[in-house]
Amino acid sequence: MMDAGLWVPRRQRALKIYQPRARRTCYGELVQIDGSEHAWFEQRAPQCTLLVYVNDSTSRRSARTRAPRRDASSART
Repeated sequence: MMDAGLWVPRRQRALKIYQPRARRTCYGELVQIDGSEHAWFEQRAPQCTLLVYVNDSTSRRSARTRAPRRDASSART
């Protein structure tokens, strides 16, 4: 594969330079959601996902909630 040029070792690959994304100017224009699945309540409740909503313009948390599972339908509530 190396002789055919189909694979290049990681150390020999060209360094990819990414342009940093500019923050949004208006509050609420872009909200990033991060979920962490864990047994938050130990044995007192079933395992759930902690969802944190972060506003891109301020980098501040705008909400926290828990959901029974980690999928897109849980994030919409």
